[in-house]
Amino acid sequence: MTTRSPRPSAAVAALVLAALAAAVVAAAPASAAVPRIAGGAPADIASVPWQVYVANAVQGTACGGAVLDERRVLTAAHCLEHGSAAGVTVVAGLSDVSGWAPGRTPPGGQAVAAASVRLHPGYLADPPADDVAVIELAAPLDLSGAAPRPIPLAPAGGAPAPGTALLVSGYGRHGADAPAGGRLFAATVTALPPFACLAAVAPNRSAGALCATAGDGAPCFGDSGGPLAAGGVLVGIVSTGASAAACAGRSPDVYVDVAAPEIRAFIDGADDPPRAPRLTAPPRLRSVNPPVVGSPMRCEAGAWSGAGAIAYAFVDAATGAVLQQGPRAAFVPGRAQVGVTVACMVEAAGAGGVSRARTGTAPAIRPDAVAPQAVLRSVRCRAGRCVVRLQAADRNSTGPLRVRVTARPAGARRAVRLQARHAGGVDWVASGRVPRGRAVVRVEVRDAAGNRAAGPSLTRTVRVR
Repeated sequence: MTTRSPRPSAAVAALVLAALAAAVVAAAPASAAVPRIAGGAPADIASVPWQVYVANAVQGTACGGAVLDERRVLTAAHCLEHGSAAGVTVVAGLSDVSGWAPGRTPPGGQAVAAASVRLHPGYLADPPADDVAVIELAAPLDLSGAAPRPIPLAPAGGAPAPGTALLVSGYGRHGADAPAGGRLFAATVTALPPFACLAAVAPNRSAGALCATAGDGAPCFGDSGGPLAAGGVLVGIVSTGASAAACAGRSPDVYVDVAAPEIRAFIDGADDPPRAPRLTAPPRLRSVNPPVVGSPMRCEAGAWSGAGAIAYAFVDAATGAVLQQGPRAAFVPGRAQVGVTVACMVEAAGAGGVSRARTGTAPAIRPDAVAPQAVLRSVRCRAGRCVVRLQAADRNSTGPLRVRVTARPAGARRAVRLQARHAGGVDWVASGRVPRGRAVVRVEVRDAAGNRAAGPSLTRTVRVR
């Protein structure tokens, strides 16, 4: 098989910035994925009757496409960058297109010239976005036989769930250095979660992108615009990213998500489809450096245009497992996350769909073995009421401190607990009524990980008058 656009995408490593006690992790561009196996198997057109071959004599390129109805074919915009129907021919109904040439169509096949082409108004070649086009045919296809046949579109918003087995097909190359023989091949690929897709997709392309990882094959040069199906329903078309690595299955395969509102409205005929939010400033993940158990990691959304709602997903960067997802911009790692490297994925929703961007990856979370510091500054007791002033701080965590202040009257079996409140900065005040006579005031400070401040300065004997 072959795939995608003539422009390979770049892989950029995540950038981690550390300053004083805080680590700031900036947005991370694409990075390489786990190696996969290229392959696939020969397919009969009857098994994927919606598959067509799109020849562009003007560009000198060949792509795939999917039959929507007798007059319309869906393909990738980069297959028609010249923006004209001139020289564009759609060939349908063949398991092998090697015998086709202008004016010569093998038995069982149909060759129809394009009458017009529509490219998505948001299409960009670099960085690629909205890579979808509709070909209007000069004559209708005959859909009465086994092939060609139209394929229904997935419902709007109905992208396949991660882990779904999908079928991709095309007439393209079987390797980066192998010529395309014209034979139709198909391969099974697996839908990836959005976080994994961000390894290969720029944020402002993400709303209309669907990613999959190869199973028994991967698309390669010449498969661009071809169908990605789930149970006979079109969920995507092969998009950009063709390179030797992609043909060998060493990077996520990128498809246009036909269920995304920004894409679907265009396919359905909208000249001005709704636009998903666009990122204008990158998100960042802030934490102490290194991150420790109990100390919050805070995700800054960055800046977006057209965003109606923002959500956050804190993810195990190594496995892709979601640790926390929702409107909360802070994640507090627990003991179960020791050793985990965390990244944040920001999701910005709008009329055109959901755009996503990810931060870089924070250093591995460590246990918090450093106790907080605390000092009892003063105790004043008058008319049976005591006011205790103290200072407490945690030098390696921004997690909340738990402050408990008690006063045990002489001879009493139980201590009286005073009400403690944070007075700002490192200052705390505790107050409450205490029986007259001698009493021992004791301050206990624990951090979010349970470490306890120690020292003789946290206990004082006073006389309550």
